[in-house]
Amino acid sequence: CCKFFALATDLQTNLFDGGKCDEEAHEALRLTFHDAAGFSPALAAQGLPA
Repeated sequence: CCKFFALATDLQTNLFDGGKCDEEAHEALRLTFHDAAGFSPALAAQGLPA
């Protein structure tokens, strides 16, 4: 997870109204990271729901 610290810093500094953590920022991060956690290329390759 350490490789994401630089990304988190960049997002906090440069996006969403100067780093303001509002609902728009929360939704973007949730969509990008949390919702992608259930994706499995291995399952998709087997024809199972990813």
